[in-house]
Amino acid sequence: MDSIAEIKDRIRDEMKRQGLNQAEVERRGGLEPKSLSDFLTRVRKRPSHTLFAGIARGFGKTVLWLTGENEMRDDEAAVSAMHNDRLPRCIKSQLSSTDPYMARIVEDLIDLLISKNLVSESELPAAAQQLIQRRRSLRRPDQEDPLE
Repeated sequence: MDSIAEIKDRIRDEMKRQGLNQAEVERRGGLEPKSLSDFLTRVRKRPSHTLFAGIARGFGKTVLWLTGENEMRDDEAAVSAMHNDRLPRCIKSQLSSTDPYMARIVEDLIDLLISKNLVSESELPAAAQQLIQRRRSLRRPDQEDPLE
C-alpha cells in the first residue's frame, strides 16, 4: 500500500482530473459530509476501509487503485500462487493444460467489461494495458483462434 501522503495526492489528482470537488466525491461515494475533507487535511493514524471504499466509489475506481496496489505481480509469483506447491502433480498438470483457455476467457471478459463501460482500460495497470494491446494486435479478426 502506498503511504497516506501518496494516497492523498492520488485523491487530489483524481479530483482535478475528473473536475470534482470534495462534496461531490463524498456524495457519489455515499460518505458523510466533510469525511473526505477531514481525511485530506488531518493526520489520521489509520483510515477505515469504509472511508477508502467510499472515496474509491466516488471516483468510480477500486480501493486497490486508491491504495496503489493495482499493480500486476510478476509472472513467477502469479504462477507460484496459482500452482500451490502442496497440490499433487497430476492436478498441477491439469490446471496448466487449461491455462491457455482460461487466459482467453479472462481476455474476453476484460473486453466485455470494457465494451459495456463497466471498466475503463485506463484503470488497469500499465503492464496489463500493454499486454492487452499486444495480444489484440496479434489477434486479427480474419485469423482463426488457435484455441478453437
